[in-house]
Amino acid sequence: MTGKTCVAAAFGLVLALAVLTGPAARAEGLVLADSPYPMAVTVARLEAAVTGRGLGIAARIDHRAAARRAGLDLAPTVVLLFGNPAIGTPLMAINQQIGLDLPLRVVVFAPADGRVRLGYHAPRALAAAWGVAVDHPSILKMKKGLAVIIAEVVAKP
Repeated sequence: MTGKTCVAAAFGLVLALAVLTGPAARAEGLVLADSPYPMAVTVARLEAAVTGRGLGIAARIDHRAAARRAGLDLAPTVVLLFGNPAIGTPLMAINQQIGLDLPLRVVVFAPADGRVRLGYHAPRALAAAWGVAVDHPSILKMKKGLAVIIAEVVAKP
């Protein structure tokens, strides 16, 4: 294979992955919840719910702050990446590409309609996208854990 052929093949693979795992493919597995709390409180409650379960926070990405640094405006949008290697690693042992979606992530955003929302990709959808059994013990733990965390975040006092 020549250099150009390798580049073309790699581009084709990336394009295929984007189509198979892009927004249209994942929209079906998107889980959304409304928060009764303001943005900052919702994010704080999410962080507390995650760490309260012994999960590690890998990153907190404030897209609005990044947009402002670039001289752009964006409605409040924060993504929290978190997980437990003991749960995610067995999935990556099956298919390392699932690492693109791990650790788990939840987006908290405030659309123009005034609501504050949380969203995440359903673990079963991630499993299906990456060829992992949807009833794998790690997938089931992720599904239950995310549901409990989101329920705690949006619970009214």
